[in-house]
Amino acid sequence: MKKWSLNAVSVVLVFSLTVMPARAYDFSGVVGHVTSVTPMGMPNYAEFTTDTMPSNCNGALFYYPPPNVDEATQHDNTKAIMAVVLSAQLSGRQIAIYGIFPAGSNQYCTVQWLYTVNS
Repeated sequence: MKKWSLNAVSVVLVFSLTVMPARAYDFSGVVGHVTSVTPMGMPNYAEFTTDTMPSNCNGALFYYPPPNVDEATQHDNTKAIMAVVLSAQLSGRQIAIYGIFPAGSNQYCTVQWLYTVNS
């Protein structure tokens, strides 16, 4: 094999090993005030709405499904999300939300992560 083709193969190999796929969000950085919180699903999931809902959510509630870990950790994660949502609502601060649109029979937009915004 020629030297230039070995170099080309090396470059392709390096790029293929170092390039990581980006997370794909249907909506990202949607900023709004929390308008309602529904604690009925606690500690299994948290539901809330904001004043700026992404268009494809059809006015549905956001929820945060805990990752596939043990039940105690799922509950802790849900409590942490609910704490951020409630503190944002009570303080009047906005939150930025990243997530995916409803899929299948699910009518909720699924929140992947969120954070409070200094406003």
